[in-house]
Amino acid sequence: MKARVNTFALQQTVVESSSLAVLGMVAHPLPDEGNYQGTVYRGGSEVATFNVSVDADFKDRQADVDLSALAPHRRRQREAHKAPDYSLAPESYLLLYVSQGPGGFSVRLDKLGKGKPKRVFDTRNLRKGDLFVASLLRPGTYEMTNRSGEGKGQITVAYPEAGKKPYLPSPPETVVVTEKGFKPSKVKVGAAQGVVFNVEADKSAIAVSLAKPDDGPRQKGERDKFRWQKPGERRR
Repeated sequence: MKARVNTFALQQTVVESSSLAVLGMVAHPLPDEGNYQGTVYRGGSEVATFNVSVDADFKDRQADVDLSALAPHRRRQREAHKAPDYSLAPESYLLLYVSQGPGGFSVRLDKLGKGKPKRVFDTRNLRKGDLFVASLLRPGTYEMTNRSGEGKGQITVAYPEAGKKPYLPSPPETVVVTEKGFKPSKVKVGAAQGVVFNVEADKSAIAVSLAKPDDGPRQKGERDKFRWQKPGERRR
């Protein structure tokens, strides 16, 4: 069996809650019983739908929705007049992620009932209680911003040190998103260590972008030392 390398994850230097790709995911709480419909968009176009039922008779506490897996099945959904269903207990979480491909997904969730559906969630405008997780691979200095709020912050991803034991990422660091900015405003993590943004400010759109890459230490005279580079990039 050949190993599959996710080149999109290696090349991604911007992680956004409003445009989900392989290095970012959003978790939305569903405290109330009812029937919901999720609509998946990519580049402004609708590409898939899914249904969520929340009832005390159900036991599952989390639904993992792979947006990249839903999108290719849109035509089949239309032909069968049926979208994927998820059944959850109250106080559960809807986890939205992208397992492969370039990403660029956003999701809206409407609560169904009598009359017009009620919009309860939109990845482009996160609300209090939502979680956004960014897993940064490339070492360097990143800038974190809330494009719908105030304040900026910095995330430093340390270059892995060579050692006898395999590198294992530490548990995620937590950053609280407030109306005035990020707490803490500076975070240091290792490669692939997650940063969990706990949203406490409505209408939040979080973006983490690489400002200064770290290609690791290089000693004088070492021309063949390994340095981080994008797939396809010519070695200098």
